[in-house]
Amino acid sequence: MFRFYQARDLIEASMLRDYLADHRIRSEVFRAGLSSGAGELPANIYPEIWLYDERDIDLARGYLLDFLRPVGEMAAWICSNCGERLDAGFDLCWRCGAGRELA
Repeated sequence: MFRFYQARDLIEASMLRDYLADHRIRSEVFRAGLSSGAGELPANIYPEIWLYDERDIDLARGYLLDFLRPVGEMAAWICSNCGERLDAGFDLCWRCGAGRELA
């Protein structure tokens, strides 16, 4: 296994693990339960994401950048199925249900 990313909290770590899994990258969250020891343990006890396969590191880094990008940096988009204009925060068209096509 290969240490990949140190998350701010368990929610971020879990969401990133799920995001990577959606892209067929196997990962695991470690140090998830240590936050319950806050005050008794050192302050740097953040959850970590570890990859099962070190060959996934470059692909995972690209997905990490997408995961961490604020929604406001994404542009509005036009649904290729029905032509509806959608705000950046939507990944599915509210008119026809088609997904955003990412280049």
